[in-house]
Amino acid sequence: MTGITFSDYWDCFYCEEPDATVEDCLWETEDYLKKLGLRDIDIELACCVEKFQFDKAEQLLEQGADPLKNRSELDEEVVDCVTRIYGEIEFINSYFVGMVLGKDKLKMKYIEESLRDLINLAAHEKMDHLLDKYWFDK
Repeated sequence: MTGITFSDYWDCFYCEEPDATVEDCLWETEDYLKKLGLRDIDIELACCVEKFQFDKAEQLLEQGADPLKNRSELDEEVVDCVTRIYGEIEFINSYFVGMVLGKDKLKMKYIEESLRDLINLAAHEKMDHLLDKYWFDK
């Protein structure tokens, strides 16, 4: 893929930096994640999802990475790639719709933030569609 990608905008939304480590991405050590039963390919997929590296994520999915494999335990809730992306989409949608259509209607001072939200939403939706393509086949 050539040109600009969503990963070029990692600083605009909840996305890990392109050179982030496993621990940066998943808040756990690689050894701990393996003890939870994740394979190397599942860990790598989870990191690619966190970094919004679509092409690499798709390659890993084609090779058998499991987007439903548990990757982290947050507040005793187990989170997988699909749940993480979908949860962010729900949050962004509710926040953005409130700004545009709700009582806090879009004002000039919110334009930059709203553009970031649109980029954020687009990236999450694109990753959600990619994961769904493989998730529904499981």
